[in-house]
Amino acid sequence: MFFFSVRPVFSAIATPAYDQISSHTKNVFADHQLVFRTPAGVDEPTDTVTLSLPDFIFGSVGLSDIDLHYGSTTGFENATSIAAAPGVDVWGATVAGTAITLTAPTNAASGTVNPYAYIAVRIGINAGGTNQLKNPASAMQARITIGGTFGDS
Repeated sequence: MFFFSVRPVFSAIATPAYDQISSHTKNVFADHQLVFRTPAGVDEPTDTVTLSLPDFIFGSVGLSDIDLHYGSTTGFENATSIAAAPGVDVWGATVAGTAITLTAPTNAASGTVNPYAYIAVRIGINAGGTNQLKNPASAMQARITIGGTFGDS
């Protein structure tokens, strides 16, 4: 016999959100620029933002292929530093499977990323890297999920 406990989770929707992709051609490598608005903002060192792109092939995409910005108008007003682990004024970033998890700096506090600000993530050559995500082999609407512990989804 199994028992399930269901606990509602309340979060704001990270919208508007879009992915500007450098090529829509099937089975080719492409840059991505994901931008979304965060109603909750980022205000604690334990806050994470997870981008899941299950329909794309990550291949050799790593930290040097990822760029993170945020701001109140376009999302590109403030550049950040990223590393394998978060630090003072440094965001942590990990790539695992088809997901990128960004962890707020260890000194994150109220106003690190204000509520209703935009977060922009570039993946690929457009981020100063050398690796890109590979598009799906067949024509489809590719899924991208925004989640994490920062209060939005």
